[in-house]
Amino acid sequence: MDHTRGLSSGERVLGLLMGLRKGTLDGRDLGLRAYERLRAWEKDSDDVQALQDATVMYAEALRSIPRKHPSRLGLIEQLAACHLCLWIAGGHPDNVRQSLELMAEALRLTPPEAVQDWAERRWYTMLIHVLRYGATKYAGDLRHADGFRGELAPFLTGPFRHPWEPDVRAAVCLADAQLAAVQGDAAACAGLVDRARQVLGGAVPPTGGRLVETWGVLIRRRTRSLAIAYEDTDDEQALAEALALASCGIDAFGAVPGTPAMLLRFRGCLRAARYQFHRRRDDALLARDDFDASLSLTEPFHTEARAETQWRLARLFVLMSDHRQLDAADAARVHTLTTQSLAALPPGSVEHAQCLVAAADIRREAAPDGSTELLHEAVGLYRQALPVLQDTTTGWEVHNRLSIALGALYKARGDLGHLDAAIEHADRALALCPARAAPLNAPLLHSTLGEFLRVRYERLARHEDYDRALDHTRHGLELSRYPGGAPQWALRVSNHALVVALGGGAENLQKSEDLLHEALGHANLEPWERTHLHLNLGATMREAAEATQDRKRLRTAILHLERAEASVAEGQALPLIRRNLALALHTQWRLEHRAASLDKAHDLIEAALADTPAGSPLRALLLSDLGALLVARAHRRLGPDEAIPSPGGSEAEERAREDVERAVDVLRAARAEPGAGLAELGLFATQHGEALSFLGRLTGDPGLLEASLRALREAVRSLDEQGPHWVLPALFLADALAGEERTSNEHRYEAAELYGKVARHPMAAPATRWRAAVARARILTQAADWAGALDAYSTGIATLPQMAWGGLDFDDRLNVLSNTSQTVSDAAAVALEAGAPERALELLEHGRGLLLSSALDMRTDLEAIRLRAPELAADLALSRDERASGGVRASDDVGIRRRQSQRRWDRLVDMVRQEPGLADFLEPLPYQELLGTSSHGPVVVLNSSPLRADALVLHDGRLTVVPLTRFRHNKAVLRADALTRSVHRPGNGDAEERLARRPYLTDVLDWLWTTVAEPVLRVLPPALARDTNSAPPRIWWCPTGVFNRLPVHAATRLPDPCEPDQGGTDSLADRFVASHTPTLRALKAARAEAARTASRTTSPVLLVGVGKTPPYTEHPPLDHVALEIDAVAGLLPAARTLRDEEAVRDVVVRHLRTGGWLHFAGHGEQDTASPDGVLYLWDHYPSGSLRMQDIARLHLEQAELAYLSACETHRTPTAHSDEPVSLAGALQLAGYRHVVASQWQLNSLRASQVARAFYTTLLLTPDGHPRLPGPEAAARSAHALHTAVGILRARRPDAVDMWAAYVHIGP
Repeated sequence: MDHTRGLSSGERVLGLLMGLRKGTLDGRDLGLRAYERLRAWEKDSDDVQALQDATVMYAEALRSIPRKHPSRLGLIEQLAACHLCLWIAGGHPDNVRQSLELMAEALRLTPPEAVQDWAERRWYTMLIHVLRYGATKYAGDLRHADGFRGELAPFLTGPFRHPWEPDVRAAVCLADAQLAAVQGDAAACAGLVDRARQVLGGAVPPTGGRLVETWGVLIRRRTRSLAIAYEDTDDEQALAEALALASCGIDAFGAVPGTPAMLLRFRGCLRAARYQFHRRRDDALLARDDFDASLSLTEPFHTEARAETQWRLARLFVLMSDHRQLDAADAARVHTLTTQSLAALPPGSVEHAQCLVAAADIRREAAPDGSTELLHEAVGLYRQALPVLQDTTTGWEVHNRLSIALGALYKARGDLGHLDAAIEHADRALALCPARAAPLNAPLLHSTLGEFLRVRYERLARHEDYDRALDHTRHGLELSRYPGGAPQWALRVSNHALVVALGGGAENLQKSEDLLHEALGHANLEPWERTHLHLNLGATMREAAEATQDRKRLRTAILHLERAEASVAEGQALPLIRRNLALALHTQWRLEHRAASLDKAHDLIEAALADTPAGSPLRALLLSDLGALLVARAHRRLGPDEAIPSPGGSEAEERAREDVERAVDVLRAARAEPGAGLAELGLFATQHGEALSFLGRLTGDPGLLEASLRALREAVRSLDEQGPHWVLPALFLADALAGEERTSNEHRYEAAELYGKVARHPMAAPATRWRAAVARARILTQAADWAGALDAYSTGIATLPQMAWGGLDFDDRLNVLSNTSQTVSDAAAVALEAGAPERALELLEHGRGLLLSSALDMRTDLEAIRLRAPELAADLALSRDERASGGVRASDDVGIRRRQSQRRWDRLVDMVRQEPGLADFLEPLPYQELLGTSSHGPVVVLNSSPLRADALVLHDGRLTVVPLTRFRHNKAVLRADALTRSVHRPGNGDAEERLARRPYLTDVLDWLWTTVAEPVLRVLPPALARDTNSAPPRIWWCPTGVFNRLPVHAATRLPDPCEPDQGGTDSLADRFVASHTPTLRALKAARAEAARTASRTTSPVLLVGVGKTPPYTEHPPLDHVALEIDAVAGLLPAARTLRDEEAVRDVVVRHLRTGGWLHFAGHGEQDTASPDGVLYLWDHYPSGSLRMQDIARLHLEQAELAYLSACETHRTPTAHSDEPVSLAGALQLAGYRHVVASQWQLNSLRASQVARAFYTTLLLTPDGHPRLPGPEAAARSAHALHTAVGILRARRPDAVDMWAAYVHIGP
């Protein structure tokens, strides 16, 4: 009977005539059909459906025949084998369980006298347990295997009694060797294999006994299944088991054809896959040896096996080249292997198509950077294989590989058709990816598709492409969040980060940076992954740093890009890395004016251009960058004034012109390059227009200026106005229109409109919005459109807190606020012209003192929040403490922590504002609250602008605007500059110098009386109330801009000999106890804090005196410092005193942290050009003493009074006149409510006298009782200073340089 088919109709009739039951006939029929399907699966192990059919048929056959039928036992064995093979193929635990249950039934049905069947079935059941243990490590399987081994013990020792016993004994040894292998005991495995060889007489033939052959077949099938699983999942457990089984089988059978050749191929596949995942070269070398050995053992008639081994070996050679050109010998062998594998298989067959795919892979991965010939061949081979494999389980892989090849073609040549096709095939790959392959491959497929969509969005600016790119790259990351779950993890992180950053805005850039930082923080990244992450992180940080003007962030970006450059010797990535590094260095030139950075950037771009072939999309970008760098270099050659070269000008001027002329040519070439996206074309047109405008100004050619406007208009029109790329072209066009020598009203209006759109653009950087808003305001101011100008200024000032965001380093926050002070004063003047004095007051408050405002945020009372949202209040307190503790740390990632901490604080503040009744939490103070600061006495806000000068007087619950008609802004600036030169010259301590400057200083005080004090006094009541101690009434001065550099508080009228009736000397120092406040919010906050701490009776006191000359400095000794410290210490016996050598930086800072009171006597110094003040300590070298930045970064609790008996401690830097960045201002930032300081240099003796008089007055009541150092005493510091300075003034009214220098800052 033919066992390959079921029963024929004649055979069925014959069976019935012989009296056989119909069920028996049906069972035999199903059994025969099941055997046919089982044979089909054995021929094609990928045809799992045939195996499933056989399993179902065997089960039906088993149910159809009687229990005692003699063929039942064979059907049970066959069904058990089918379930085991299903488990091997699919890994479902139910299959192996059913296999074991069926074998248990077979064991029960086996009669004891059937000794061979009894032994073989027990061995087979033992082997199933060993196989399952290898996959699950279930201890029960070990116990069962031991049990069966014990039952088989009689057959394992002694002489053989039956001819089949050697087969059983060897098979048991091999099963035990397999168990030792999966347990990792290589020595035990080798010993058991040797025992099997001894049993069989020296060798274990793969086709020897039935059990040994079965073991070999199952080992082979299990290894193949695990190899496929590992290639799909990167499952290390599957890899370990597969390598153990393959090595065990290879050791057992030796170097013979058949099963060992297949096991060698499978082991080679496993090692090649691990090399592809993890790039360990040892794996590649071992895989190559396995493939070579497999080829040598595979007979020529096994064409499919040889072909598979050949193309896998060829592909391994390409992978090992690591994307470099193969050497001649390897290239020749790869060609031979692929040719032989394709020739051996029939065209149109699945195997032939798979070889085509392998050949295409080899060409794609071997293609040199920038070469397209091999890529075109690869695309052709993929397309040839696709129709055959389209509907197979590997069809999705072909689509994926084809999409990657097409994407590489687009990157090399910029043909949009290739990009569209790449996206189409990437879509198909994702749609066809089967469920079994999805966990490992779907993340990468999503990421690849997202990358192509991002590139097309950059080219065509289709918003649907961006949305899809964002979704797909997000899925590519979220489906496998961390390394190890899917391949190319770093690439997927980078793809998503790049798409996020492309969305524009600070928030998206920060998200992108966070993703890349997190990725770089993981261990076990491959070198190429680190390079990729360093490149993209550096590029993202550069863009974010440029948008926020964060110079420290930019330096970190440069370090990342330099790290990426150092790790790549050659290849397509190197020009891209160099381009990004050059962009970062160019940004550094713009922010820090480092000439070396500009030169290096130019050299990098030139090198990148030399390495980039014609036709590459990168070439246009590099040309654009070169043009921009040439323009920047021309600006540098001309210097800050950018004088227009004249005929016969200097060599630098001529070279500048040559640079700009070359820039025009280079940028014209960039615009003509193929493959640039819309955003890039807009950038090129903008840069071209800027270069034409510059050249037009240099040459005086009006045609070039017209061409510039045309190029800029073209850039603006070509871009989406809502997108981030529109902003800079619009800004440059507005600059060109407004900067024309004879600007028409039409152009002026057009420029104002463009500036307005940029100022409100949600994607524009804060600094860009500020610049645009101010430019619009100035145009409208010239047109006397006060309402429009006020609106523009208001828009600009609203961006200042974003520019000076707390995530920036202190120095960078100062840098972005440089020279904003005068603009805020101009805005207030415009508000007054517009008839909006309340708005003028708000603008002056909201646009100044931003650093102090941020510090006050950190000290705000959270009680109101605790009552409504206690959890939020607790979170805010934690965030505040985190920011305070992080302020003085210094480490590589301090910037990351600072930005993260600030974002956390910002989110919490937003959450608080959502709570009922808390919408104004930490919002700028409105007019009514500002007006309330005059409850303790008049507050005078002084403002000066070229438009007008005014005093905004707050008194008796109202605001009075006092025009200072005799105060001329330009004259005031000249006087302030002259005063600075007079009182801050080196050597000012000597008597002759002091005498020489007194006349000018006296004249300044008289001028301030006439121009400022008299108009203000006219609106104040003639006799303000004195306090309970008959002291003069209080007044608070809030100077802005140039007023911060003038001693308004000491304005004094001199007698005019020409007008004797005018009266004698009068001075504000006689009329008021004066204090300064940098902002009205600072005054309000200080009063509130004083009220909260009023119950405290005493405070710690720190006295620091450095009268000797600190080592390695040139300052003269201060003889009176020791006497001063002694006198103050006598009044404050509990004070901690640090004198000379004791006053070192670390000790001083440690004691400062306790808060309370501080008295410093010694040398002080402040640079007028930059915020770089210093209090000299003994260890000035090497500690740098106590600098303004050190003090400002402190966050002190319960800090009450600081007295600085030193020179220049309240000297205001010109560029930051409205920020508290003098030494006194830094103490306010740190938390001190009251600060006594000097505006210029002091005489040591007089300073000592004033200090002693101050503390004597402060610490004694009018009736002579002592006051303890605490909040109550500190609250009298303004009166004490008024008294102490009054004593000096009474003695020496002519010594204005001595007494007019002192100021009190605080409530």
